[in-house]
Amino acid sequence: MRLEPLRIAFATSEYVTEEYFDGGLANYIHRVAKALAGMGHDIHVLTLSEIDEAEFEHEGVTVHRITSS
Repeated sequence: MRLEPLRIAFATSEYVTEEYFDGGLANYIHRVAKALAGMGHDIHVLTLSEIDEAEFEHEGVTVHRITSS
């Protein structure tokens, strides 16, 4: 029995990108999100950022940067 792909969102204060790849939490969520995306799921990560870039895709994961005030 094949299940339908899920839409999964992670909310985190840090996430791996081309500019930032340090931190245990960032790396853990990145590995889990990338693995789930590789299984065909629609993965979104919401993360705090000082950069005003609303949305981009990174290794199969859609990343939404939210500027903190």
